[in-house]
Amino acid sequence: PFDIIKSLCTKDTHAPLYFILLHFWMKIFGIHDIIIRLFSVIHGILIIPIFYLIGKEISSRKAGFLLALFASFNSFLIYYSQEVRFYALAALFGAISILFLVKVIKKPKLRNYIGLILANVGVLYTFTIGFIFVFCEAFIILAYFCKNRRWPEIKHFIYAQLVTLTLFIPYLAVIIQQYNAQIKGYISSFSFFESFNYASILLLLQNWFSPYVSGIVYPNLHYYEELLLNGIKPEFIIFAVMPVTICLIGIIKTLQKRNIVSLVFGVGVLLIFIEIILTFMGKLAITPRYAILAFPAFLTAAVYGLVSFKSRVLSGLLISLLIFTNLYYLAFSPHSIQRYPSSQGYGTVARILNKYDLNSGDILLMPMEGRFLGKYYSLKDINLLDFTVGDICLDSNILLGAKLTDILTKENAHDKLRNYILSPKIPYSFENYIKTNVVDKLERGRYFIIVMPAGLKPFDENLLTNIAVNDKIYKNISLYYLLTSKAAINLNKIVQKYFSTEAIIKKDEWEIYILKKV
Repeated sequence: PFDIIKSLCTKDTHAPLYFILLHFWMKIFGIHDIIIRLFSVIHGILIIPIFYLIGKEISSRKAGFLLALFASFNSFLIYYSQEVRFYALAALFGAISILFLVKVIKKPKLRNYIGLILANVGVLYTFTIGFIFVFCEAFIILAYFCKNRRWPEIKHFIYAQLVTLTLFIPYLAVIIQQYNAQIKGYISSFSFFESFNYASILLLLQNWFSPYVSGIVYPNLHYYEELLLNGIKPEFIIFAVMPVTICLIGIIKTLQKRNIVSLVFGVGVLLIFIEIILTFMGKLAITPRYAILAFPAFLTAAVYGLVSFKSRVLSGLLISLLIFTNLYYLAFSPHSIQRYPSSQGYGTVARILNKYDLNSGDILLMPMEGRFLGKYYSLKDINLLDFTVGDICLDSNILLGAKLTDILTKENAHDKLRNYILSPKIPYSFENYIKTNVVDKLERGRYFIIVMPAGLKPFDENLLTNIAVNDKIYKNISLYYLLTSKAAINLNKIVQKYFSTEAIIKKDEWEIYILKKV
């Protein structure tokens, strides 16, 4: 666990709770792929009864049953309940927090405050930006209590927030360390996302409320433009537009009620609003997963509104259509979420590596989260080179050399790096790093394996040069992709000097280079 926290301080920006729990889960139950994914599946299953309790608390057993039903076949939740990532756990804590928030508003008893505190501490230790969610809850509820002059509850609620903060203090030092590492970097951690536009919100709603998911991990902000150019298909209208429209109708109905559910929805809206502001500032990106803590509030508001119509016929029709579109798509569409490719897919890499006689005399370079490969492939059998894409974003001297790195800031990086991108010369620091840590350590005939996501090098050398000489295009393209492309190009030039290419394998969004030292 302490090694996990140390790694998160220096190599990552994620909160530690999920990784610590996963560590002990793997110690107890093993490292088989199914066992590891089961950890997230459990979180996805547990959120279903929590939604039932939320629905029952805000309305009735019927609302609870329908809310749990919609959660059980929600494509967004299904996807992250099968990923080895912390998002399902974050959604679970977020839903529990909403449940106890409703209880505190209705019955401000000690046990309800304890539940709210523990749920929010879980959020804070699971999701780095969880503090925004906790702030939104506090702001909305304090405003509600003040408006209704519930002065004793204000005092108790503030005490609860202070207890939550106190329990979070042990991790604040890590947060500060992560923040300092980020501000030193010359590339924003979110620079691999495009800038905010309104398609972000539309994709958010589509992935949350419909089975017709698109860009659930990395949103394509030109998705709707491409959709219009290629022609809108009936399938999109039925399985995307209709479910989203029905859920929005439910939300509008909820807002008309102006009751406790509107407060819950307000927490989600405020969270999205703050994330939009941070996106404009280049500090965040609007994606379904980064906004996952707002999802329970949105789903609750949608379902509550649908069961609140006085006309049982209208309510039943809308609910039936929502159930039908989701279940039909999940059961019969070849593009349903259970058939959606994993955002990681390390099992593919492991199966390919197992075909080669690799041992501790070989070296693996996997710059995109290579440490996670250890869940599928024994890293004791190969040396994993400690160089990641984080070294591009977080002030690395290896890639560029200290002289250039020391003068880079987020404001001047595009201008200062243009000559590096245009130069055919490989920086001495990078070539020396590869020579010292790979070439000199490998015996003749041993393997150097390079594993990269296909999208890590979007530009070849000619295209990269053409981009760099066109100022307008150059300034509008993320430095992240410019530099990952340049690093991949330079790495290819280096390995050609010392290695023969045994195989280049492209499968499931991965590119794997099997190189042998000559």
